[in-house]
Amino acid sequence: MTLKRLEMHGFKSFAKRAVFDFSAPVTSIVGPNGSGKSNVVEAIRFVLGEQSTKSMRSKTGADLIFKGSKQIGKMSRAMVAITFDNSKRIFSLPSVDDQNLSLDFDEITISREVFADGANKYTLNGNDVRLKDIHELIASVNIGSSGHHIISQGEADRLLNSKPAERREMLEESLGLKLYHYRIKEGERKLEKTREHVREAESIRRELAPHIKFLKKQVEKIEKAREIEIALVSAYEKYLVEEQSAIARKQFASEKEKKNLETDLLMVEDRMAHIAESSAVDSVSHLETEIARVRSEIRNLARNRDDIGRQIGRVEGMIEAAKMATKPGKVGVSTVSLLDIENLADEFEALAKNGGFDLHQAIAKLRAYITDKKGSPAEPIQVDTSEFESSKSELETQIAEIDHKTGALEQQIKTIEIQVAESRKLSQDSERTKYELSAKRNEIASRIAILVNEESHVAERIENLKSEYVQAEALVGSGILDLKSRFVNHDVEINESAIRQNHHEIERMKIRLEDMGGGGSGDVLAEHDETVSRDAFLEREINDLYSAIATLESTIKELKEKLQGEFKTGIVKINREFETFFKLMFGGGEAKLAVVDIEKRKRKASTDETDEEVAEDIEEDEQEKEQGIDIDVSLPRKKVKDLEMLSGGERSLTSIALLFALSQVNPPPFLVLDETDAALDEANSQKYGDMIENLARQTQLVVVTHNRETMSRANILYGVTLGSDDASTLLSIKFEEAVKVAK
Repeated sequence: MTLKRLEMHGFKSFAKRAVFDFSAPVTSIVGPNGSGKSNVVEAIRFVLGEQSTKSMRSKTGADLIFKGSKQIGKMSRAMVAITFDNSKRIFSLPSVDDQNLSLDFDEITISREVFADGANKYTLNGNDVRLKDIHELIASVNIGSSGHHIISQGEADRLLNSKPAERREMLEESLGLKLYHYRIKEGERKLEKTREHVREAESIRRELAPHIKFLKKQVEKIEKAREIEIALVSAYEKYLVEEQSAIARKQFASEKEKKNLETDLLMVEDRMAHIAESSAVDSVSHLETEIARVRSEIRNLARNRDDIGRQIGRVEGMIEAAKMATKPGKVGVSTVSLLDIENLADEFEALAKNGGFDLHQAIAKLRAYITDKKGSPAEPIQVDTSEFESSKSELETQIAEIDHKTGALEQQIKTIEIQVAESRKLSQDSERTKYELSAKRNEIASRIAILVNEESHVAERIENLKSEYVQAEALVGSGILDLKSRFVNHDVEINESAIRQNHHEIERMKIRLEDMGGGGSGDVLAEHDETVSRDAFLEREINDLYSAIATLESTIKELKEKLQGEFKTGIVKINREFETFFKLMFGGGEAKLAVVDIEKRKRKASTDETDEEVAEDIEEDEQEKEQGIDIDVSLPRKKVKDLEMLSGGERSLTSIALLFALSQVNPPPFLVLDETDAALDEANSQKYGDMIENLARQTQLVVVTHNRETMSRANILYGVTLGSDDASTLLSIKFEEAVKVAK
């Protein structure tokens, strides 16, 4: 036995860990609808690497994880592990990325986990592996994730309903002939690629042919160009040495003169920096500012003097008025006179505030007197003029001080004006010297600019000389570079006109050399040899490719013949088993598979295809004949021979007989039957059970069923039920134990 155990945890409805022990030839899984029986079959598909979530009744990988219930929480991953018996070392695996996974174990356990984000993890005996490794491992024992060894209820009738071409593909897969198709397809791909290489190589040869012819003519010209190359070398030796010598002499003279001029320029600029023009101008400006300030001060003093003079006049008027008021013979002062005195007092008070002297006391007495006398009988006025006299004296003293200050300021202006005249004379001398130095500096700068311009011309000649060396090296070889260290003696005069004439002659020789194929003749010869060698290589490659095409065509032909031969042999074997199972199911009759030629349906051309591409495809279709498989049946005691005429039960029996026949011709290590007996009546169920027993002698069986007759043929029964926690629960009992319990 190959299949030993299946363990599930968190997969679909199996929230808790469930272990199926497949230690018997026939293991049956039973249970009511919706209990999770089919989830066991899907778990086998899952752990063997099935990638189609649709075949496992889900949309995403996360749908395979238990969703949770009221009693059990949602799980974050699902795990399925399957264990095989490897005591006979039937499993094999090629090298995987420079490492060999050891299969030297009595048991092989494959495990697959899926996580909530849809990620998957595969392990082989605890070692992380790739999905590709799993497929290669199980392919070594003729099983797969969803091959002919797993047959579900819906797939049982697929062979009968399929078209002849599809039926042939299904039979080829069950016979293990898909490998030939892969090899044929790979061979055809290599054949087409090889033919494409031939077309590319021949196209390149056609492109090379005129170029080779051209290169041959160029090679013929190369020899004629040798004489011109010798003359060109001689002309180069004269021109290059004289040109670089002339350049060197100009550079030396220019650098020497420029250095002297730069020294003179520094001296001129240094002298200009020491000229005190800037300070003299600043001094004149400062002195003129000082004169303006002093004159402004004199004007202020004059205005003060005028104000004080007017104050003195008013004081004198008051004194005079006071004296007139006290003259003999006067017995009083009239009302008009008192008003005049009052107005005069107001003026004195304003002058006292602006003039800087104090008449308040006198004015106050005068006002008090006037107030006292207003409305009183006239009487003689007694006025004391001593205070007015004192105020007048103070004002006159202030005028004298102002006159003294004014005289001192006018003398100061005269002194400053003398200094201004001296500073202006110094500024004129500095300006004249500065002008002379500036003219000298401009003259030096102009000469330096001329030298710089000459240096640019020299630099251009240097670049042209470098370019000439590059061209000379390409034309006459790298030996010309030795001339860079040679110069004309200093005592020998160099004729610039002769240099230019020599250069013109070189240009003429270069043109002649290029016209004759010279200049880079080594490259032409090398290209000629390389092109001829490449053409010869392409010729050899084309011959090798044609040999490879013949080999590939022969290999493809052999593969097709072998495929056809093995397919015919397989059909014979299938028919033998098919007839046996058919007679067993129907108690007689005949059934066989027939190979028929079918007409290929011409495909419609897409909008992106050209007429030529469609024509090529039609031509290939016409050249190849496609074959399909028809199923011929003859029921006992009936004249029914067409599959369309069979009842549902008869179709089910026929499909079961054919599937069992396929499993016998190319038996897998184990066979999973998922409710393939659902449509059988009691009599046919017994026949189905007989076939189960016959198959169990060669192949290990896992049967999911509701049929009691099928259950009776099992060695181990696993009951799957849905518990109160909405999770599938597993119950198991050996059939022998069940019989004892029943007795």
